[in-house]
Amino acid sequence: MLAAAASSEPGKHICTNIDAEVDGMHATVASDFVMIASNRTVSSAGRYLDQLICTNGRWQFQQRQIVVTIK
Repeated sequence: MLAAAASSEPGKHICTNIDAEVDGMHATVASDFVMIASNRTVSSAGRYLDQLICTNGRWQFQQRQIVVTIK
């Protein structure tokens, strides 16, 4: 997916439907994404499943799972 994005014309990367659950210094976040190519077609879509951790007052990704539903 990243190689295809790097070799194509600029498009859009849209994240939506963000659902976050925070428990102290940890968070679980799920969100949908759509990648739109420069010709205005959907080039990829799916879901991000993230684990975040707060360290020194800053939230950082601890883990990201990418579930691609459209290639």
